[in-house]
Amino acid sequence: MRDFQIKNITVFPGTDMVWFLQDSNQTGNDSALHIENWPVYSERAKPTTVWNTNESEDLQVLVIISRPPIKAFIYDDWLMPHTAAKLKFPIFWDEYQTQPVKDEL
Repeated sequence: MRDFQIKNITVFPGTDMVWFLQDSNQTGNDSALHIENWPVYSERAKPTTVWNTNESEDLQVLVIISRPPIKAFIYDDWLMPHTAAKLKFPIFWDEYQTQPVKDEL
């Protein structure tokens, strides 16, 4: 299993709690942060759980786990398997960095 460093969590519409693991050697000592409609940047602590705390509205979250360019997958619903998700690549901010595909035929 790869250990990803999450760089950014952005909550668009919604209200939630994010739990951060402060020390990777001691599990169970997570600190909670209540966020609503704003970005959270995580440089040291690792987010472990995102929980929707308002059941009357959907929670929409963008999580960036690495540096650009990133690949975003779009799911139609919660039960959709990953293999059926639509790939959105390149993202508009990555278009200038993406190398053109070379056809060597």
